[in-house]
Amino acid sequence: MDDIFKQILVGVVIAAIAGVWVFATTRASTASVNVVRQEVRELEDDFERDIENIGINIDQIKETFHDAIIEQTEFRAQVREKLNITKD
Repeated sequence: MDDIFKQILVGVVIAAIAGVWVFATTRASTASVNVVRQEVRELEDDFERDIENIGINIDQIKETFHDAIIEQTEFRAQVREKLNITKD
């Protein structure tokens, strides 16, 4: 009877240790997931700000390019006028 009690006790202790271990790893995993979710949210916010900045920069580049085309056209008109070149 003593041997059966020891076998049952060993089984219960192993099950208890395994249960505590599984519980601890699950809790750690949940905490880790929450940390990762927060980091992802922060990265998404940074990404959205970067996209907005890129859009602003593209608009500025387009405006600068448009201004350069206008200046170039004006310069060509001045050169034609000074050289008396007519457009055909």
